[in-house]
Amino acid sequence: MSLRRKTHIIFAVMVLGFLTIVAGSGSGRAWVIPAGLLLCLTGFLLLLAWMRCPHCGKSLLRGRGTRCPHCRREIDAK
Repeated sequence: MSLRRKTHIIFAVMVLGFLTIVAGSGSGRAWVIPAGLLLCLTGFLLLLAWMRCPHCGKSLLRGRGTRCPHCRREIDAK
């Protein structure tokens, strides 16, 4: 799976979690807010697991751009 696709999935899970929390705060259902928090936690864990350099395996969370901040190899985001 491409890095761009992983980023889109993580973003969608975290936004869905946030919207679930917001929608649940106005409703009387007690289970909705923990479900939203669980979605946000899942998105965060996916972020930690998937945002890795395909070459050296180190985290890409520190760096920006098209190169890994650790091994300096080109990252193909497609």
